[in-house]
Amino acid sequence: MTWRSSISFVLALIVAAGCARHHKAAGPHLVEFSYWNASAQHVFLAGDFNSWNTTSTPMARAPGDLWKVALTVQPGHHQYKFIADGHWTSDPANTDTAPDLFGGYNSVLTVNPAPDQDGQAERKSVSAAAQRLVEAKDFAAIEKEANELRRGKVRLRQGRWKLLSFYAGLNQANYAGDDQQKWRDALTNFDEWHRRFPDSITEPVARAETLVGFAWKSRGTGWSSEVSDQGWQGMRERLKQARDVLEAGGKLPQRCPEWYSAMHAVALGQGWSRKEYDQLFEEAVAREPSYYQYYFNKAYYLTPRWFGRNGEWERFAEDACSRYDKKEGLTLYTRTAWNLSFLYGNLLRQSHIEWPKMRRGFEDILNGWPDSDWNKNNFCRFACAARDHPTAARLFSQIGERFDYDVWHSRKQFEAARRWASTAASSPAVQPRYQLGSPQDVRASALAFCRGREALLRRIR
Repeated sequence: MTWRSSISFVLALIVAAGCARHHKAAGPHLVEFSYWNASAQHVFLAGDFNSWNTTSTPMARAPGDLWKVALTVQPGHHQYKFIADGHWTSDPANTDTAPDLFGGYNSVLTVNPAPDQDGQAERKSVSAAAQRLVEAKDFAAIEKEANELRRGKVRLRQGRWKLLSFYAGLNQANYAGDDQQKWRDALTNFDEWHRRFPDSITEPVARAETLVGFAWKSRGTGWSSEVSDQGWQGMRERLKQARDVLEAGGKLPQRCPEWYSAMHAVALGQGWSRKEYDQLFEEAVAREPSYYQYYFNKAYYLTPRWFGRNGEWERFAEDACSRYDKKEGLTLYTRTAWNLSFLYGNLLRQSHIEWPKMRRGFEDILNGWPDSDWNKNNFCRFACAARDHPTAARLFSQIGERFDYDVWHSRKQFEAARRWASTAASSPAVQPRYQLGSPQDVRASALAFCRGREALLRRIR
């Protein structure tokens, strides 16, 4: 099965089959699964929603070799795979996975009670659309969409730039897995894109972010001492390629906010000095202070596991509010802490982040983006972790039945927290989410496995 023939994607939550007002009556939703395969003769969908039956859910071939099937699925997390001519495959375009029992991975679908919620579902939809354009080699459409997102500074309902999720779909390291041929095919596609649009700023940024992803795949996720010489060499080479691509793109007349974010990833991997990194960061925020990813990148750079000292990234998050974008209040403080919470079991107990400040930042976020259920659900979950009973109770009242499985993981967890908020009982075991970011945030998660920055820097410089 080739790279182009195996691309698949999920168009989830298209139609709500039922949505009750009371929390115990949340109904199933109609979900359409789509899978692109030009060579298959028969394709089936199997998952926990059909007891992993290998023949009960056949998929129909649509124009363009796209296989489709729609079925009703209960709210919650669901694992699934496609079976093409007897061969099981996870969904390459869905980066949410869980280990199966055979050394591989199942794809994971999250169905929320409210089908129009924002949050991860909205980000994934944007990324999936970009991925489909790459698969179709519709580079003209990619250029048009990227230019519109940059020019309009288009935001998602949660407040983050839509451009970031769009680039996540262009980053082929998110879909190629460990297949070397897929890597080569992806880079060949970038070559064709460049020939057709030689003055594009979108292509070099997407190529560089793909190369950074491939660099970390070369290194692997083990301890520094466990990485092979070949792994270190592959990482160095691909990071250098990414930097060369970005430096060439930086000479183009058109600019892109994501260019700086991509260069931040290169800087982290290559171990730039504080002076070099700060210069890059200051240039980035001077051009676009509202691009949150810059602050997330620098805060991560300043964590003790990398180039900072204890408490330094927290001080940076607070300082950023007064130095770079004062009109947003404490938004930058809260968004930065929220983004880095995946590094902690409980951010509010294990870091120097202060809940009163984070709470005010959440209030600023809700004032700016009042229609986001994602923001409200996360604010409520952090309030529970902080044991802030009045704030949690108020937010549960606002959320009603529009709770998000990506935030709470299960209805049981949500209901336990809601019961606590409605009584004076002791707090349930509710912790902030471990993973809140987009696929681009996850691309650096392997860094947490490094034994020490000194050992790493000796290898990659």
